[in-house]
Amino acid sequence: MVVLATINGCRVRVLLDSGCTSELIIDERAAGRVGVNNLRPSRDVILGDGTPVSTKEGEATITVDGYMCRAPCKVMKLSDHFDVVLGKPWLARVERAAIPGTFEFSFDKNVCEFKRKDPKSQRVVCHRISSTCTSPATLEAPLMCA
Repeated sequence: MVVLATINGCRVRVLLDSGCTSELIIDERAAGRVGVNNLRPSRDVILGDGTPVSTKEGEATITVDGYMCRAPCKVMKLSDHFDVVLGKPWLARVERAAIPGTFEFSFDKNVCEFKRKDPKSQRVVCHRISSTCTSPATLEAPLMCA
């Protein structure tokens, strides 16, 4: 599922990938534009076809449908169809932040929904992350910064 998000105020196309074992991967072409700096060398990542790919690592703050978190990230070359991959550890982080019983991630419905209590106001905040809310033309648009 590809959705829109922001990193440091820059719009990015995000692939939500429940099979990815990294929390946050940023395309090497997008990393500089979104302000992910101070990268250090990291271990190679082995792709599904067995190909090793060298990576760098750092940290980034990402906001998806109002849910913001700072996460460790890997930087490497990704597909032209998305700028960022959020994997299984990010989905687990979201589920832990959710009010119990409200987290749903469904490829059939093309949605990730959850409710959480805002730590400052203690209000319940509803989140609905879905690619059905975004036109294909918007998902194909280039990376933009505010």
